Amino acid sequence: MNNAKSSLIVLNYNDYDMTQKLVDNVKNYESIDTIVIVDNCSTNQSYYNLRSYYKNNIKVHVIKTDKNGGYSYGNNYGIKYAIDKFNPSVIAVANPDVLFTEETFTHARDTVLLKSYAMVSAVMHDSDDKEVLQPYWSELPSYKFDLLMNFVWFRRKIYKEKHWVNNQREIMDVCMMPGSLYIFNTDALKKIDFFDEGVFLFSEEAIISNKLLKNGYKIGLMTKYSYLHMHSYTIKKSVKEIDRFILQTKSRYYYQKKYNNIRGIKLLMLRIANCIGIFEFSACLFIKRAIGMNNV
Repeated sequence: MNNAKSSLIVLNYNDYDMTQKLVDNVKNYESIDTIVIVDNCSTNQSYYNLRSYYKNNIKVHVIKTDKNGGYSYGNNYGIKYAIDKFNPSVIAVANPDVLFTEETFTHARDTVLLKSYAMVSAVMHDSDDKEVLQPYWSELPSYKFDLLMNFVWFRRKIYKEKHWVNNQREIMDVCMMPGSLYIFNTDALKKIDFFDEGVFLFSEEAIISNKLLKNGYKIGLMTKYSYLHMHSYTIKKSVKEIDRFILQTKSRYYYQKKYNNIRGIKLLMLRIANCIGIFEFSACLFIKRAIGMNNV
C-alpha cells in the first residue's frame, strides 16, 4: 500500500475561487499524490487564473477540456489524464464546493485498496456541519420513482425523508450516495468504462452506481467520517433553475431508457410526465417569485 498512488480530480467551471479553496486545503495531504484540476471550458478567466496560481506547484496539474461536455465528460477527461500520467491505484472525484480532512481521505483510500469496495464516500454534512437528510440511498431510482419526480408534491415528500446512518457499523453497503465526493478503486473504474458521458448533468450518481453494482462491485458509506458540502453551489451559480430542472428530466429519461431498459408505452409516459413536470415547475417558479417563496 505504500506504493499505491492516489489522484484527486476537481472539475472547475467558472468557479476558480472555490476550486482554489478546496485545492489549497488538500494540496499538502500526504495521502494525495497528485491533484488534477480540469477546467471545463469556463467562460471566465478560470483556466488562466488557476494555471498561474499553481504554476510552481508540481503536485497540482491544471488542464482544460476541448469542450464543455458536462460533469461526466469533464471528470473522465481528468481521470484519463491522471491514469495516463500517474497511474494511480485510487482516484477521487470531488466537487469544488466540498471540504474534507486528510483522515477522511486516507481512510477512504485504504478502504478501496484493502477491502472489497469499488467506491466509497463519507457522510455528507451541509455548510453548517449538520448531517444531510439523505447521505445515501438503499436502492437505485425505479421507473416509478423517476416518473413521479416530475411532480412537486412527490419531490417535497421525498426531500423530507430521512435516511438514517447506522453508526454501529464502520461502513454501510449502499446502492447510491451523493456525487459530491467519490473515492474509487481505479481498476474498477476502468472496468466499467468510467462515467457515462451521455448525460450532461444530473443522474451521474445513479448511472455510476448502476454500472458498479451490475459488475458485482460494492459501494460503501464510511459512517465514522464526514465532509462538508456547500450544496450544489457551483451548479446553482452557473445554471438557471428551470434549465437545471429540464436537465434533470433529460437525465432521468436517459437513465431509465439505457439502464432500466424502459421501452414503449412506459417510455412515452415518462416523456409526457417530463413535459408536464416542466410546465408545472415553470408555473411554480413564477408563483414562487411572485410571492417570495424559496423552494419549488
